[in-house]
Amino acid sequence: MGFRLTDGTLPESAYDLVCMFDAFHHVPDPEALLDAMRRALRPGGAILVAEPLSSGDPTTDADDPPAVLTYADGGHGFGAVEARGGLEALLPEHGFGAPTVHESDAGYAVIRALAVPG
Repeated sequence: MGFRLTDGTLPESAYDLVCMFDAFHHVPDPEALLDAMRRALRPGGAILVAEPLSSGDPTTDADDPPAVLTYADGGHGFGAVEARGGLEALLPEHGFGAPTVHESDAGYAVIRALAVPG
């Protein structure tokens, strides 16, 4: 069963897996999104989120030209530089267990977290 988010809602308890690739850093309200993802999962469900790897330091990340897009106004916004750490910190508060993280050779952190029952 596929679903395309167009109106800001997800059906409840409808999915075993909710995926988001290279997009979490664009979300203006990540906590509301995590709550929606959690509600959309069936018992035992999981989320899988992939976000670009970055150091969080503009000088270091300047060696990677696309990384410039994740910084704004001389510092960094929420963007990809915050997405991984920000997501991992928010997971327990929004009904998910401790994540497993794989750093891919393609330059992404792939984060998997199971929904906590209840």
